Amino acid sequence: MRPRAFFIPLFLLVLSSPGFRARAILGGSDAAEGEFPWIAGIVRRDVPAPGLIGGGSLVGDQWVITAAHSVDGLQASDLEVWLGITDLNDTASRLSAKVLAIHIHPDFVSENGTSVNDLALLLLDRRVSSILPIPLVEDEGDLGEGAPVQTAGWGTTMNGMNEPSQLLQRADAEIVSQMSATSVFGGVINSTHLPAKDPA
Repeated sequence: MRPRAFFIPLFLLVLSSPGFRARAILGGSDAAEGEFPWIAGIVRRDVPAPGLIGGGSLVGDQWVITAAHSVDGLQASDLEVWLGITDLNDTASRLSAKVLAIHIHPDFVSENGTSVNDLALLLLDRRVSSILPIPLVEDEGDLGEGAPVQTAGWGTTMNGMNEPSQLLQRADAEIVSQMSATSVFGGVINSTHLPAKDPA
C-alpha cells in the first residue's frame, strides 16, 4: 500500500519540540523535484529579509492549509506563499502568491507547549492552475493505527538546530493511537492531533 500524502505536518510536527516555531523533519531526506508539488512555504514579507515561518499544503486552487500557530497574530498583508519548489532559494521556478485573508480555526488555542485546533486557511490572491492540490483522504479508515503516511516540509533536520532546511525534506511515518501518543507525550497530545511515528 502506497503511503497517503496528507497534511500531516500540521499535526506530526507539533510533537517534534513543543513551543518551537520552526518545526523539524527529523530523520528525513531531500524530497525529489515534483514529489510534493502542493507543499507551500509560508513566508513573512513584512520584514527586511523575508523568511520562512511555516509550511502548508495547497488544498484548492486558491487555498492553503497551514498551522494556526504559524500565522496567529499576523496580517494577511504580512504573508506570501511560495509553491512549486523544493529549494527555498529557487526563485526562477517558484510561484509566489500574496495572501488576501487568514482564517484561523475559531477554537484554536495555544498554551502550555501544545495547540488545539491548530489549523488556518490562507486565501491566495490568485487561482493556482499549474499545481494540483494535495489529494485529501476521503475514508477516515485510511488514517487508522499503523496506516502509512508521509510528511514533508522545510523544518530543521536535527534536534537543537534553529534554522530550517533550504531543501524540502520528506519522511515516512505511520499513524499511532491517541493512547500510545499520550503515554509518551502526556498532555501535549489531544484529540485534535493526528499522532504519527517513524515506522522503523
